[in-house]
Amino acid sequence: VGKSSLFNRLLSLDRAIVTDIAGTTRDSIEESVDINGICANLIDTAGIREGEDINTVEKIGIEQAKNIMQDADINLLLFDSTQGITKEDEEIFNLADSNKPKILVGTKTDLEGSKLVESAINISSKANIGIEELKTEIKNKITNLDFDSVDFITNQRQQKCLKTALEAINCALFGVLNMELQDLISIDIKSALLALDEISGEVMT
Repeated sequence: VGKSSLFNRLLSLDRAIVTDIAGTTRDSIEESVDINGICANLIDTAGIREGEDINTVEKIGIEQAKNIMQDADINLLLFDSTQGITKEDEEIFNLADSNKPKILVGTKTDLEGSKLVESAINISSKANIGIEELKTEIKNKITNLDFDSVDFITNQRQQKCLKTALEAINCALFGVLNMELQDLISIDIKSALLALDEISGEVMT
């Protein structure tokens, strides 16, 4: 359906192997990607399908893909726009957690016979069609997440560091809006960086 092609397009590099053969992706590939200024972990999974030609390795990849769908904060649900949304597609889409955001994506819209689906973001990874629209939608879904239910902060110490950093940034912003001296504003910015340094373990200057 073009998952790996989209994965590569969003990364702007050839990270995943792309062929016309179904089941090329056997194992999940995960990379960090910048989505319009927001860092996200993008995972290309094995395609979920049935058939007698599926071997043991691909079956493992398919089960792994199903687990990833359940755990993901956002699912991109892809279908081939030259085929439309099939019954098999619908069965796969229903595997995603109904309580989490989803984005329906029609692929291969540059090909003859493709049909645009109004409820989907229609793209072509090859022709770079609709990619920016998809990025915008991904960013919107990320910024609307309920972060209290997302397991991305591992402990209370890190939460405290993030709150400290946020308070310092707000103080710096207040200083900018009130035309305070840059030296005073820089103190707040440095405080924010030091708080983030406790999480990342890196020295920031």
